[in-house]
Amino acid sequence: MRSLKPLVLFGFFSFTILAIYLAVGLFAPTTPSSSNPPPKASPSPPLKTAAERRAEREIFFAEKVDPVIMATDQRNREAATRCTIALRKSFDGYRKGIPTFCDEINSWGTRLGVIQRMPTDWWYEKTDVNDFIKDKFSRHLFNDEILTNDVNTTLDRFQQEVQENQEQMLDEIRVAVAETTLPDPPQIDTSEFVHELSQRFHDFNVDSAEKSLVKGITIKVASAVGSAAAEMLLAQLVTELSSMSAAATAGAGGATAGGAAAGGGGGATLGGPVGVVTGIAVGIIVGGVVDWWVSSDFKEQMSDQLNEMIDDLSNIAIAGTASKPGMRDALRGSCDLMLTSYRETLRAIIVDETRTLK
Repeated sequence: MRSLKPLVLFGFFSFTILAIYLAVGLFAPTTPSSSNPPPKASPSPPLKTAAERRAEREIFFAEKVDPVIMATDQRNREAATRCTIALRKSFDGYRKGIPTFCDEINSWGTRLGVIQRMPTDWWYEKTDVNDFIKDKFSRHLFNDEILTNDVNTTLDRFQQEVQENQEQMLDEIRVAVAETTLPDPPQIDTSEFVHELSQRFHDFNVDSAEKSLVKGITIKVASAVGSAAAEMLLAQLVTELSSMSAAATAGAGGATAGGAAAGGGGGATLGGPVGVVTGIAVGIIVGGVVDWWVSSDFKEQMSDQLNEMIDDLSNIAIAGTASKPGMRDALRGSCDLMLTSYRETLRAIIVDETRTLK
């Protein structure tokens, strides 16, 4: 009988090969058939309507832009307050010269100089004495040039702070725009923005003295060039001092009345305030010089008169009068105008998309 061992071995190896084949076929990764279709691309989102686009920008403006504008407005108003404080300090600084002015006016040299310049009718026809006193007044206290420079210096400081605040505002808005998902986010250029503001300020309708001063200050702040704001304030000082001079003339007699009239004239007109403020100021006090010389308390009377005059000048320039605005209200009005212009300009760029500042 033939041995069965070879058959057993053959069967064992055949089974092993079959098992390996099945195992490889079972666990091997399958490749997709080339006939399977590729996956479909996701459909593009539908385009937003103009109303939806505007609504998104309205939300962005309210949440990200308007708070920045309000913070800028607050900084501008704080700068305006510092401006009025600085101007009042300038007027208070004029008081330092009062003692030396009174000493010089009370000196025998000045008395002799006045007598030499006094023809019989000098109070009404001549200004020699007025000019003589005015020169001393200008050296010790102030003159129109000093007044103008002090007002302009104060406005220059306000201008610098406002421009820094505006630049910070635009920087913060640019950051917000960069972080937004708005389509076609606007690009805001500083020079174009300032040009747009300046145009709005020039178009500001003026129908009162206050608005005229507000416009003058705001244009100076926006354009970085000189304006008539200081001259406007000086013109108001001229008007009010002229009224004070008239009251002094009506309420006094003799030399005092004539002195006020001479100082108020001085050959100048109210249309050009340069030199007029000091002339009228001196005119109010010069008439009392001769009267006070015979008094034992000359320096006290003169000092009181000068301090009162500086108080009046300061109040007129800063607080204004019932009919004329002062620096304080004009600066507040300027801040109001800038706030409105900030909003309108930035809304046109961001929400309305009617401006392209690139």
